[in-house]
Amino acid sequence: MHRSRVTLLTGVGLLLATLTCRARTPDPTPEELSLARQVAGLRTLVGAAEQGKLVDFEQMLIVVDQRVVERLLASVVPVEGDVGGGFRVRLDSARAEFRDGVALLNLAGEVRLVGRGASATMSVYGGLDQAELEPASGMLRSSVKVFAVEIPRADVLGADEPVRKLTEVLAEGGLETLIGPIRVPVRVADRLSLPPVRSERVRVAGLELPVEAEVSSLKAFGGKLWIGVSGQLPSAGRRACSKRAAP
Repeated sequence: MHRSRVTLLTGVGLLLATLTCRARTPDPTPEELSLARQVAGLRTLVGAAEQGKLVDFEQMLIVVDQRVVERLLASVVPVEGDVGGGFRVRLDSARAEFRDGVALLNLAGEVRLVGRGASATMSVYGGLDQAELEPASGMLRSSVKVFAVEIPRADVLGADEPVRKLTEVLAEGGLETLIGPIRVPVRVADRLSLPPVRSERVRVAGLELPVEAEVSSLKAFGGKLWIGVSGQLPSAGRRACSKRAAP
């Protein structure tokens, strides 16, 4: 009986020690979060390479250098404004790094609480999460996904959990309110124009058809963003082309 009680108490002690260690485990740093995303990105790239699909794009490949995105961001900063949640943010610099399967962005600046004099430097860690073609312009548009914010001296803001709150505010639309989506200056034609044929014996009218184009894949490595675009004619357009090509 005595031995069983000692064993039970020892087991309870080990459980409490384990729970205490877990409770004291610090949150991952922004650098650790970035590294975790890069590891996941590398696994995706390695898996695609093993299947022979590292660059497996159906019809068209658009390649965007990270310096292009960096210049686009540089044309926006410095910028300052309210992002919600009682925060006012000023962004002074931006850096892009496309490698290991992740299109990373790092924005640096300052944050302060509206109506208070306290302010602190900050870094925003994010990335280009998805892309789409704008129907009107045919340009490539991508939103920035925020996954971490670092404030070295968060205590000077005098608020509870300012880093977590600011991260949520920026991730839920605050950053896009400030800098907007990233519009890459490439253009995919959304219409197919076939010229008329007029010869001595053949007359064929010209034809203009819409093209349904969309982003099919997005990969980042080697300092570049590799964007696969698939496109096709709508069913009515294919029938019109068949009739036009008929003798």
